[in-house]
Amino acid sequence: MRWSSRAAASPAHRPTRSRARGMVLVPEGRQIIAPLSVEENLVLGSYLRRARRSTSGSATRSTTCSPSCHERRTAPAGLLSGGEQQMLAFGRALMTLPTVVVLDEPSMGLSPRMVGEIMAAVRGIRERGLSVLMVEQNAAAALTVADDVYVMRNGRIVLHGDPATIDRDAELSAAFPGCGGPPEPAADEGRPNADPRFRGSGRNE
Repeated sequence: MRWSSRAAASPAHRPTRSRARGMVLVPEGRQIIAPLSVEENLVLGSYLRRARRSTSGSATRSTTCSPSCHERRTAPAGLLSGGEQQMLAFGRALMTLPTVVVLDEPSMGLSPRMVGEIMAAVRGIRERGLSVLMVEQNAAAALTVADDVYVMRNGRIVLHGDPATIDRDAELSAAFPGCGGPPEPAADEGRPNADPRFRGSGRNE
């Protein structure tokens, strides 16, 4: 992948180098550290030198993504609902002062109502002037926030265009089941994390 006219390492494979260049990953499953407080999880996002200079102010600004997270900033992050944990993961990513935010399945395991709030938060990130690259299986939700859409099947791009064009494409349902329809409700909070330090409370929204 090329970014800013340079080859860019995957943020998942070389996170320090990618974040130093301004790219940050919000991982699938959120990966918050449950025993730490909301505020401590946010501060973990400011380990880069440029971000540490403004940690105190940034922590407050990041929690504005979710008023409930701000109100519970001293509570263990594991006590937050799945949607609140996703908002916290967004805030932690913003603490790195990025220019590009990569989102991996941000709606995974969330209720339809919370999916709408998550997509509103994605719009908020974009309105900050940041670029967003989102991988999302809930195509109906993704189309509400995207400017440019790539649809993949079996690792290959089968469709590309603006959201309106993609939504009208006759091959869409075959290429990406569920696209253009309402979000499907999720029965749980998503796949459990292998490391117990990163497990949430398992609460629904």
